[in-house]
Amino acid sequence: MLAELRIKNYALIDDLEINYPNGLNVLTGETGAGKSIVIDAFSLLLGERAESEMVRTGAAACEVEGTFMIKPGSLADSVDFPIEQSETMLIRRKVEANGRSYCYINDRSVTSNTLKRLGDYLVDLHGQHEHQSLLRIESHQQLLDDFANLEPKRQDLSERFLRYQSQKAELENLRAQIQKRKERQELDQYQHQEIASAQLKPGERESILKEKILLENAEQRHRLAQELNQMLSENEGSILEQFDILQRRGSELVNIDDSLAEPVKELNTARSIIDELWRTIVKYRDRIEFSPQRLEALNERLFLIEKLQKKYNRDIEGLLALQKDLAKRLGSLEIDQTRIIELSQGLETKRSELVKKAKELSGARLQAKKRIEARLERELSQLGMAQARFVAAIEPVLDEAGIYEDSGKRYRLDENGIDKVEFLFSANPGEEPKPLRKIASGGELSRIMLALKSVISDKIPVLVFDEIDLGIGGRVADAVGRKLFELSRTRQVICITHLPQIAKYAGAHYLVTKRTRSGRTATNIERLSERDRVNEIARMLAGEKISKKTLSHAQELLKEVKT
Repeated sequence: MLAELRIKNYALIDDLEINYPNGLNVLTGETGAGKSIVIDAFSLLLGERAESEMVRTGAAACEVEGTFMIKPGSLADSVDFPIEQSETMLIRRKVEANGRSYCYINDRSVTSNTLKRLGDYLVDLHGQHEHQSLLRIESHQQLLDDFANLEPKRQDLSERFLRYQSQKAELENLRAQIQKRKERQELDQYQHQEIASAQLKPGERESILKEKILLENAEQRHRLAQELNQMLSENEGSILEQFDILQRRGSELVNIDDSLAEPVKELNTARSIIDELWRTIVKYRDRIEFSPQRLEALNERLFLIEKLQKKYNRDIEGLLALQKDLAKRLGSLEIDQTRIIELSQGLETKRSELVKKAKELSGARLQAKKRIEARLERELSQLGMAQARFVAAIEPVLDEAGIYEDSGKRYRLDENGIDKVEFLFSANPGEEPKPLRKIASGGELSRIMLALKSVISDKIPVLVFDEIDLGIGGRVADAVGRKLFELSRTRQVICITHLPQIAKYAGAHYLVTKRTRSGRTATNIERLSERDRVNEIARMLAGEKISKKTLSHAQELLKEVKT
């Protein structure tokens, strides 16, 4: 339960503290006094969006703080929060004038999403126009599932559906990639074959260029080698012949003076080197190849290499890398075809499991259908609609692209299952139930919503109603007040109302007023004494002119509740 609510510098509220007891808490006041501002501040506390306009003019920030008393273990199996759960939970929300927002639970900083998740388990807040959600078909399925406690089943289905969609997207993406690769597969194969058939080798072009230069200069090379040969050995007075003379003259000199033995010995060494050079030149000359055919072959090979290099704008190493990549791409096509088969089989398995779970969820909804219809008709009877009929229509939706097939027809299946749930309603006997969105009046919507809250929100400790009395009055209003009073026996109920028939059932009655002091307007709330309650009920009955008769009527209304 909410034990205390503190609001500071929020809109027209300067500094306000409200202590809420168990039971039915009613807030009343004249139109424009600021009753809904209190609800708006409460919504902020529960994680709703924060805006800078919420901060009271001239203030640096606004704060809303609520103290909740929690039964030990009541949240343990319901929700996982990044805070330690305790019997007393202090929730605080701060909004600065620049729009920055801060959230705290037991003085520990949390995100607004965490705050909202906790709020969903602590408070069911029925805003001023929330009953309009009954006009949206999308909300009907959620309400039915909440009634039947089907959230775990729906969550499981939703997770399975997301996995199915993820694998389906992967499969479709892979198929698209393969299709693109198939479209260029012929080009890939041609390019791979063109490069592979060339049988390129790293450094080949440089090697060809070197050999080409040698072949193109074979005659010059042979002529130069022959000239060296002649100079070294064949010509008269050749170098080797002159060395032979040098050696003989040197030997003769050493025989006379052995001090020249070492220099003459060097002469012999030089003669050996020249002789070895001559032999090498001769061998080189004899190996020189005169081959126009080989030169033509080299030119053709060089032309092919340079053509491939120009075509693909790569050197030989780049061409070999491209050849490898093309081979890998062509090979991966087969691998991906196998992956497609695996994904398709896995997707079909997931689809079958998804359909099975969706049918189970649908079956659970059908089982809950009669229960919610009977419960709501009973609740509506207590709210002055004894002849009302309520139907929860459940049926699948045809969809040619749907993944659920039955009897040759395809139906939609999404994260919520295969069902379309729509509430039908008839207020009068003899009239067939029709879509709620088409025929229900504002007063009927208010009562239907209250009936739904009565049968659905049994696990939420705090119920807040803002103008649940919209469009009703008289005996119907009394019935609504009595229902709120019954709800307050097991849950804490906070209700804003304009009707005395509802206000009379309050265990704690608060008056909301708006005053102007020193040029500033402020909303204030105070709990009324029994005497003040009589005056407020009288005001609600008659307006500003309160007579003794009106006061007597107000006293009678309050006595009716006590008796």
